[in-house]
Amino acid sequence: MAINAIAVPAPGFSDICATEVKEILGIDASANQGVVSFSAELLQVCEYIYRAQTVERVFLELASCDAGEDIVDKIVPELSKIAPYMPKGATFVVRADVDTQDLVKQELESELGAKIVEKTSAKVNLQRPDVTFIVLVRQGKCHFGIDLSGEDLGKRDFRIFLGPEALKGHVAASLVKMAPVGKVVLDPFCRNGIIPIELALMLTKRSPHYFGKEKFLFRRLPELKDTNWDELFEKIDKNMIPDVDTKIISMDPQFNHISSAKKNAKIAGVNKSIMFSRTDLEFLDAKFGKQAIDTIITLPPQPNVNLPKERIDKMLKDVFYQAEFVMKKGGTMVLITQTGVDDLKKHAAQYGFTFKTERDIKQGKAELKVLVFVR
Repeated sequence: MAINAIAVPAPGFSDICATEVKEILGIDASANQGVVSFSAELLQVCEYIYRAQTVERVFLELASCDAGEDIVDKIVPELSKIAPYMPKGATFVVRADVDTQDLVKQELESELGAKIVEKTSAKVNLQRPDVTFIVLVRQGKCHFGIDLSGEDLGKRDFRIFLGPEALKGHVAASLVKMAPVGKVVLDPFCRNGIIPIELALMLTKRSPHYFGKEKFLFRRLPELKDTNWDELFEKIDKNMIPDVDTKIISMDPQFNHISSAKKNAKIAGVNKSIMFSRTDLEFLDAKFGKQAIDTIITLPPQPNVNLPKERIDKMLKDVFYQAEFVMKKGGTMVLITQTGVDDLKKHAAQYGFTFKTERDIKQGKAELKVLVFVR
């Protein structure tokens, strides 16, 4: 029996997330109002959760309505739908995730939890419930359902060695999916290696949660209590590819960043699919030669107390100066940044790059821009 599933991407990447649903399950998905919705069998959704890279949460949708102060009143008539997932003796908790200050998460959780107790006589368990209900509010729309993923899927277990300006896994993966991947892909400011690692995971078909199979909430669903999870995950993992043709280069001017990137890649299980290089930007042409790179995906340096805007501007100019030489004609550059958008466009035009597209995205409360240029 098919269920309605809701996937929550990083804000600004709904279309990328919908495309990934199609890639993984062969099922069309709709991107609308900050979420992605699709219909699939419950175990198919579990497979998607395990394999997906561009999503932060997935849940089984039981009801939806316009957001407002009367959300709980609108959901209550739909509570009869929870019966198949709440056998006698099952415990639950309600969690809210809202994108507006007009709603108080704790009040939503408390009020709806009381209604569920009233309807089912089930007990609340805040620590390890059998069922976690989710109330998600995005762009004026409320979705109510059963959380299948649990913790933020955008987090990565292998991101142990971090640094400043670190991208979350699902944001980096979404960037990767915006660019056509050629034979040689470069991140010249790799920091902790998250962009090259996400690309390597994508190409090798290795789950970003390969070492975290125990954490998913769908494993606690009473309806799936007879599922052989080891067998299911083993079947999915058999599709992994040990070697890839694409050369993935994780480069950075700082030794400590390269060290962190190597360690994170090893923990993720993809270190053999990535080449690591401590190289300054000014030596890019000497290291790679003319028209050697197909794709560049990176987060350029951002201004801080040690890097004033003037120095950053020179570095951004050098990015395009070097890229003009090392990138192939028709190659794609994807940049994500908080600042310097106009400067990037100016430098790109100066060195013959065509501006293709721009989008606004968010990582937590941080607002960023994604710019795509073609050589």
